Amino acid sequence: MEIVEKKDDTTSVSLVLGSDELSLFLVVKHYLEQIPEVDIVGIARDHHLLDRSELHIKVSKGKALDALKKALKEATKDLKSRKL
Repeated sequence: MEIVEKKDDTTSVSLVLGSDELSLFLVVKHYLEQIPEVDIVGIARDHHLLDRSELHIKVSKGKALDALKKALKEATKDLKSRKL
């Protein structure tokens, strides 16, 4: 997985991956939706035949990257304990 583009300010972040990582983004999106500070989380694809997926996160307080890290940590923990 390679991050092709990253747009970041304190309360929002957009990641563009060069390979088709839609299934990974869907798992991360599920965990982000459970964090109260996360206002908006979305996934976008330009076209289904292009290997390019985008993840957009906006938080009301705190840092968007911290929310992403928290969601990834929870998903990893659940995968290791086989809850996911």
